[in-house]
Amino acid sequence: GIIAHNTRLGLDEIAEVRATRDFYEVGRFNPNVRSIIAYNTDSKVIPTLRSNGVLLAQVVPEGGYVSGQSSMVYTQGDNWEDAAMRLDHCIHMRWPRRIRYTGWWAQRGRTERDPNYEKGREGIRVYMDAAQAYLKKTEVTQKNLKFEAMRGLFDGSKRLVVHVSDARSMMDAVRLLKPYGVQLILQGAEECWRIPDFLKENAVSVILTDVHRLPRREDVDIDQPYKTPALLHAKGIPFAFSQTKMGSWNARNLMFQAGQAVAYGLDKEAALSAITLETAKILGIADQVGSLEVG
Repeated sequence: GIIAHNTRLGLDEIAEVRATRDFYEVGRFNPNVRSIIAYNTDSKVIPTLRSNGVLLAQVVPEGGYVSGQSSMVYTQGDNWEDAAMRLDHCIHMRWPRRIRYTGWWAQRGRTERDPNYEKGREGIRVYMDAAQAYLKKTEVTQKNLKFEAMRGLFDGSKRLVVHVSDARSMMDAVRLLKPYGVQLILQGAEECWRIPDFLKENAVSVILTDVHRLPRREDVDIDQPYKTPALLHAKGIPFAFSQTKMGSWNARNLMFQAGQAVAYGLDKEAALSAITLETAKILGIADQVGSLEVG
């Protein structure tokens, strides 16, 4: 079955009805937020994914710099306990935006540097230092739930998914976070094709988001998003596909992203793996799903 990464599945039903949207939490640092307890197995969106081969999905919270913990769910089950496949296995970080795009999709405005970028990056560093210092203590007088939720990152039982787009920001994120010993996954990674050697050197995995789109830079080949998967495969960088634009329902089109990448040079087996086995490996669940093997 296909594995859909980075979705709001079961958290976001009707975009225009606020009562059906339960994926966003206020505050900058919320690693203790668990998306699984809000997962709605009665969602009408879930069967549309399952009928197109999506049998597993990662349910991801949003908001702030540290959004919370995602879980893997089967796209079948009467309640979230039945649907859960792997609980709270990743923590999601939203890297500050270094570049701010003005205008809108039909008429883009000028690009400018976000004045709050350095402040946001420093805030993440301070928070990581504080969490690490707290978790090194042998005894604490009062438990800090937010820091306790970060424990899995430092002992290797959880992975850190950093949502980041441009090349400079990706390099900043890797350089800041790698010294903490966390297992890094870059989500989105729109400009990863500009720094493949850096990603390879730092053993960073990539989850590409929305390959079916135009590049943001005007001086980039118009088909660059389609060519990026083949480039990553040639460099030996672990990667997978995800599709979040226009809502979680669009994840049913994941196989078409893989097919488009094949038309632009990606090996067919690598394309299939990028929506099944490779995704499972990146998420650390390949011991249970992603392939059919003896035993």
